[in-house]
Amino acid sequence: AWGPDEAPFANSRRATLAAVGAELVSDWVPFWTDVLRVRAGVGFPLVDGDGTRVWLRVGTAF
Repeated sequence: AWGPDEAPFANSRRATLAAVGAELVSDWVPFWTDVLRVRAGVGFPLVDGDGTRVWLRVGTAF
């Protein structure tokens, strides 16, 4: 992947990004009415990284 050539994006030099990671997705059904999607993940940069990234998201991906 490449970042756009504009500020304030982290990859403004359009250098190649390389990383590995994993994500766990769980669908919850609170009160048996709607689906609540919960995603948790971790990523490790392989090139010039600034450490491990961890995230937690509630809702759909798009």
